[in-house]
Amino acid sequence: MLAYAIVVATRNRLSALRISIPLFLEQRARPARIVVVDCSDDHAAVRAFCLSLSADTPVPIEVIQSDAANLANQRNRGTERVKEPIVMFPDDDAFWFSDTAEKVLAVYAHDSHELIGGVTAIEVEHSPVETGEVVPRKAVRFVEQRHVHRIRNVIEDKLFPEPFHIYGRLRTAILERRARALGIGVPFVPTMGGYRMSFRTEVARDLRFDETLGSRVGYSQHEDKDISLRTLKTGRLLAVAPGARVHHHVFPGRRAGGFAYGFCHIFNYAYICFKVFGDDPNAISGLKRYCEYKKFLYGLRRASRYHREIAQGAKAAMQEYHQLARAGREDLAFVYGEASDRWLK
Repeated sequence: MLAYAIVVATRNRLSALRISIPLFLEQRARPARIVVVDCSDDHAAVRAFCLSLSADTPVPIEVIQSDAANLANQRNRGTERVKEPIVMFPDDDAFWFSDTAEKVLAVYAHDSHELIGGVTAIEVEHSPVETGEVVPRKAVRFVEQRHVHRIRNVIEDKLFPEPFHIYGRLRTAILERRARALGIGVPFVPTMGGYRMSFRTEVARDLRFDETLGSRVGYSQHEDKDISLRTLKTGRLLAVAPGARVHHHVFPGRRAGGFAYGFCHIFNYAYICFKVFGDDPNAISGLKRYCEYKKFLYGLRRASRYHREIAQGAKAAMQEYHQLARAGREDLAFVYGEASDRWLK
């Protein structure tokens, strides 16, 4: 079995870590190390908890204090400490089943040609946690329930296709022919969600998470999709590990204010598209239409002040869209910073 490390970036989520880290330690395929990169207001409490676990496990748990909240930076710092060939990046509120890591590692182990750069687990609605603790449930709107979401996705994919998926599917279609010819039968995906993604360590270290995405709002929206697409661009596939279950328990507490969330959801998305495949007309042609559609959807939700602020942030992002569209690829990070500072400071 391949050795692997776990890197957890966290901020003010000690209640989540009290559940997730023990589940990581109880894996049938035990991690070689766990690196916790923390930016909590009470860092001492996070450190004390991790050190208390260290006394009862042979798995080294390293705790690094991050000076600023930046999810991409935190993940990069954790990756720098990894010596193992595989690195997994669960969120602090990602709950693993006992065989989750084992199933992910099996995909890498059967890929002797190393065509696969990253492997994702599968989200499940039920949790592996069977303690007596009262754990808050994730609130899901009607339109986001699984059966409704599937129908919505089919409709949106026809009318407002997502550029990330367009590019990801095109790259995957090209790359998977060789993988199938070599007998690799696992499913492939165009991108991976951050709370259930893993990479070959050399891929994560070479590509690095884009710290620009978290430089103004530490939440770093879409940083997982960005590194996924760039992995495909290098010629490596993204695979699904059958049976590798993860319950994403999304604890209460928003990571960003409404305006910042709405702004970064659209502005980060556009920045990534221009950076990764700005010269690919098939992928970039529908970008503005897609972003305008997302702005429209945010504008429909007016029930609370928070959702009205999201709509305002999305509108501001679209006012800056042309700045990104005109920028050369080498100037995108600078343009991103200037525009973000105008609205987010």
